[in-house]
Amino acid sequence: MDHDSIQRNNTIHKYVFSSLTPDEKTTFEAHLASCVECLEELHRAIDDLELVDKFVGRKLSPEQESFFVPHYFGCDRCSATIKDTEKLVAALKDAARRGSFRLPQSGERWSFREWLDSLLSSRTTVLALASLVLLLTYPSLQWLFNSKHLERQIAELQQPQASVPKEYSLRLSTDGLRGEAEEIILSSRDKLFVLNFNVPEKLEKTFRYRAEILDAAGKLVSQIDGLQPAGEYDTFSLTCSRSAFKPSAYLLNLYLLDANLASTSKVFFYPFAIHFKD
Repeated sequence: MDHDSIQRNNTIHKYVFSSLTPDEKTTFEAHLASCVECLEELHRAIDDLELVDKFVGRKLSPEQESFFVPHYFGCDRCSATIKDTEKLVAALKDAARRGSFRLPQSGERWSFREWLDSLLSSRTTVLALASLVLLLTYPSLQWLFNSKHLERQIAELQQPQASVPKEYSLRLSTDGLRGEAEEIILSSRDKLFVLNFNVPEKLEKTFRYRAEILDAAGKLVSQIDGLQPAGEYDTFSLTCSRSAFKPSAYLLNLYLLDANLASTSKVFFYPFAIHFKD
């Protein structure tokens, strides 16, 4: 397994969402044990998907939990981050409940002294000092003092359910990129999105398909092999990462595979366009 195949097959994304086959998982984990570059890329994916925060807030999806829990127990880096996050969130929630300090209002920017005065106004001096020590020792001190980011983090941790990726239905085209494209508008909060599509014929359950996503220049962005439709209407679904795309036109090609998993001449086209809202 090399880096080109890992990037081409979106292996890290599949690994995080527990969608690799057992053999693929074993091969990738063996590669990961000796590859610093892929390990860093894996931790960037963990950060982008905010898996630590979701783990602390008990909002991981079953697929994410299947990957992250074993990873957390074997990763000193993630384990330390989780412990720091749990301590910080517990202290902030407890202090806010006791009236120990208030958060800045929307649009209000506080200096370090104002944060300190708010903390030291606590009814319990020990709690105020403990909160201050946590703030000063937390690795991400810079962004903690950004009030908007802090408010967003606390609000997300208090939400009972994890955010669900937006779903988009693609329309079949006979003209490739010249066909009518589905407009997909993504915000900075949309880390993932789902593409759903159907074929205009009855499918055999034993058939396998390959999905390829190409950009406007014809460059391969992502490839998924061995797809099968699901549900009453034989729907295909692909979960995509926003970070793999830029604002542009794209074409999803769906190939029917033969018994050797090679592409046949039967192919379906689904054009779409990505737009970023912010």
